[in-house]
Amino acid sequence: LNHIRFEPALRGRFIRTRMAIVNPASPGNPTIVDLNPHIDYDVNPGPPSEIALSLSQPGGMAFAPGGGTIYMTALGSGKVAVLDDNANVLDRIAVGEGPSGVALDGARERLYVLNRFESTISIVNTQTRQVIGVLPLFDPSPAEVTDGRRFLYDARISSGHGDAACASCHAGGNMDGIAWDLGDPDGPILPPPPNQI
Repeated sequence: LNHIRFEPALRGRFIRTRMAIVNPASPGNPTIVDLNPHIDYDVNPGPPSEIALSLSQPGGMAFAPGGGTIYMTALGSGKVAVLDDNANVLDRIAVGEGPSGVALDGARERLYVLNRFESTISIVNTQTRQVIGVLPLFDPSPAEVTDGRRFLYDARISSGHGDAACASCHAGGNMDGIAWDLGDPDGPILPPPPNQI
């Protein structure tokens, strides 16, 4: 929401987590669905119950073969969301830290979730929607990197509503290229630093 000026006006409400459903017959008119309709942005910070339901940084998706169910990772929430075909959230499955990839074995009722931050794979029973096993993976990353990931990505510790983290804008730790005017609306107008125009 970078069209809104000044940081006090944006506190706790600068990003929305939404999904677009595109009909191939009408690609210019997608249906936009809010994945966090439970958030009350007028109360900041939100209560722990609100944060527990929030989905941050959607990523990998797997579709049930017969339709009707979509599994979507929420990287900054440690969850896999269970959605219907209209992107309504039906359930949330707690998995490991940094879920980023997902694969579905519909015949065996198994969902495999790559938890990037802890280097594990969670095995989920899709009938009970419970984790039934965790497989460790090797990660050669230094401790400084693995320990620091949560501070960039985890919206549960960095957001008043559980929906935003630094990586919400800075995906992969990169520059977002978005211009913001977060200055003091009551302060004096200052010229930009040299060579910044």
